Amino acid sequence: MIEIRGLHKRFGDKPVLGGVDLTIPDGEALVIAGRSGCGKTVLLKSVIGLIRPDRGSIRIDGEDITVMGRKDLYRVRMKFGMLFQGAALFDSMTVEENVGLPLREHTRMPWPAIRRKVEEKLELVGLPGIGATKPAELSGGMRKRVGLARALMRDPSIILYDEPTTGLDPLTSVKINDLIAEMNDRLRITSIAVTHDMLSAFKIGKRIAMLHEGRVAFDGSVREFRRSADPMVRRFLEYQRDGI
Repeated sequence: MIEIRGLHKRFGDKPVLGGVDLTIPDGEALVIAGRSGCGKTVLLKSVIGLIRPDRGSIRIDGEDITVMGRKDLYRVRMKFGMLFQGAALFDSMTVEENVGLPLREHTRMPWPAIRRKVEEKLELVGLPGIGATKPAELSGGMRKRVGLARALMRDPSIILYDEPTTGLDPLTSVKINDLIAEMNDRLRITSIAVTHDMLSAFKIGKRIAMLHEGRVAFDGSVREFRRSADPMVRRFLEYQRDGI
């Protein structure tokens, strides 16, 4: 379980998070939605410890990561996988080397065993047999799939998605959404996705938390979100209507 209480963060004179409270049970598929600049990515990076909040707590399975030292924080991070917005692949490495990197860096597993697991994860995301390929040879959608394979390498209990469909054409976006939803159902992991793409949110999420001015303005099921009469939610959906 992830428990976020009273989370505040500002950069200089600009407040970004102004008291976020969220509880995310094991196995939840949560989408954090909101307009650009509302603090979605800052919240996501705070959950994995890449940003330290000014105030508040983030408890991962009962442990508050906001007060942890580096060693304990690295230990807790082993529970996470993350798909970055641009996939964050190293162009100088092959796909196999990119996907296998988490195990090469953080375990003593021999390379032949890592290679077998790399192929297993590539097959899971629908890209078997491309280990020798360089990222520059891949389409945007394929790069996202490789990034997801890498995020799954340590068999995480929590996976974070930062704008998973940004920069993709509509057809490829649908394929990535379908893949994420399939992974959520098949692996039963806790998923937290940040997106402003409501087509994506409705496909991959079971629950939506909408941020507005640094706080959670709505928290409920996708069905409740779509049917909400809250003026703030209605304005947000109208703002997004061209993509829905």
